[in-house]
Amino acid sequence: MFSANAWKRYAVLYVLAGSLFLWAALWTTYYLTRAGAEAKSFQSFMTNYGGTVSVLFTILLGAFVALIPTRLEKEISNISERLHSPLGSFDEIFHHALQLLVQLKDDPKSDFRMVAASPVFGIEMNPALRENWRSALVSRILSGFRTEIVCLDPRLNDDQRNSPLFRFCSALASSYLKNPDKAQDLFQIAREDVEFFQQFTQGKHPAFSLRLGDEPPFQIILGNDGGGQRSGIFYFASTETLNRQLPVSGFVTQDNRMTMLMDHLFDFSSGASTESVVDTRTSIQRERDAELIGFWASHQGLYEVPARSIAPGLLLVVHPNIFPPDISLGGDTLLTGVEEAATQVWAGISSEHRLGVDIGTGSGIVGLVLGKFCARVLATDLGDRELENARENFRRFNSVAPNQCMFETFRGSLLDPLPPVPANVVPLIVFNQPFYPSPHRLFGTGGKDAGLTIIRPFLQSAMPLVERHGGVVMPYSEIAGEHNPLTVAVELGYKTQLVCQSQHSRFGALYIYLFTRYGVTNSDG
Repeated sequence: MFSANAWKRYAVLYVLAGSLFLWAALWTTYYLTRAGAEAKSFQSFMTNYGGTVSVLFTILLGAFVALIPTRLEKEISNISERLHSPLGSFDEIFHHALQLLVQLKDDPKSDFRMVAASPVFGIEMNPALRENWRSALVSRILSGFRTEIVCLDPRLNDDQRNSPLFRFCSALASSYLKNPDKAQDLFQIAREDVEFFQQFTQGKHPAFSLRLGDEPPFQIILGNDGGGQRSGIFYFASTETLNRQLPVSGFVTQDNRMTMLMDHLFDFSSGASTESVVDTRTSIQRERDAELIGFWASHQGLYEVPARSIAPGLLLVVHPNIFPPDISLGGDTLLTGVEEAATQVWAGISSEHRLGVDIGTGSGIVGLVLGKFCARVLATDLGDRELENARENFRRFNSVAPNQCMFETFRGSLLDPLPPVPANVVPLIVFNQPFYPSPHRLFGTGGKDAGLTIIRPFLQSAMPLVERHGGVVMPYSEIAGEHNPLTVAVELGYKTQLVCQSQHSRFGALYIYLFTRYGVTNSDG
């Protein structure tokens, strides 16, 4: 049955149909009841029934007039929907943005432009969604499709809190996620994203540009499919709006006038920003980074690596974005060097007086080698995802190894998060450091905190532990150039020993050093 509103909606149609029917019936009746051609003419019909026809046409006109507002309302509604589909959360914005990016991915004539906090949109979202975005964006860049991004500058001055990106992450954590402690995590993720995408701006991908700037009061995502169809997402989400706890609001549109205006706003933001950091890597460093990128692109999920040299039947699991042990420059050279150093440093030392320390544990593979020689291993890293990966592999090790080891994980930088070490314990510290500074840090292998910047403070902080007749194991690859831990160790007064080395066909030699203070003459006595 029709509702009352339905009857009203269709009433004008009934009136119009009825008017046409009556007019046709009247003319037919007139034509059939009249004799002679003149009597059957339209002029004769109008002379006799003109008044009646006028009334019918008045009704007809009224029906059309009644229809016009309904039709206009429908058209206006369509235009409004095309112009302004409201968005009220980061989640809605993210999904519309990802949909737009995926739609443009296979179109070589398309272009994509964005003003956002970081290249990987949605730093507050879960890792799986962020990886979907990153994968789609990388695929687009590698295909050579025009892509321009302006994002908040993460570069540090005297205090990282002066960075526009850190201010945004702090506001996001406090006001939107209601978790102020998450600010540093968000900033770390976003900075890694910036550094990762900086590599694509260095000549090999001329269709891609990344610029860094201060914070505009809006964020924009624009797409053009090459056939004239333009789409845009505009939303207000800034440090100021988040701190004032204003709702995240915006809209998605396909209206050309609106997207052209957004294009102008993008140009304004781009003009006020600065070029991405200059890439100072050598050609061989770029080659190595390209190798890592290819590996990253083909390993987006969990996978397992056999580690029979550590324990028979052991399979290590490697999470996305954790450095994969199977692509290390020297293969098992580092692991062999750690075993050799452990044999020397802990000669004559009982297991309970040995302490293994794995700095920057990642997948935990170095910690596992230490676990073959001692009863306790402390592992540190900057991120929760790394520590969770390491803990999973520590559990796997203890399930297959004959001698159980107690593994403990600590979140933080270098040796800072470690608990006090008992005086009767001899530590062996292993740090597979980031080799050289570069504009990105894929798998944690580069970035600003790499090379000598991190080697020197680490060796200085390790000295009190090494004074206990312990040792430090560090690798050095010729790919790292001047960033050699051996140079720093000699300056600081360490005794140095080359415990292992290997040669890579493209990237040169890899050396594994053991640094001590008094040489290796340990015993429990």
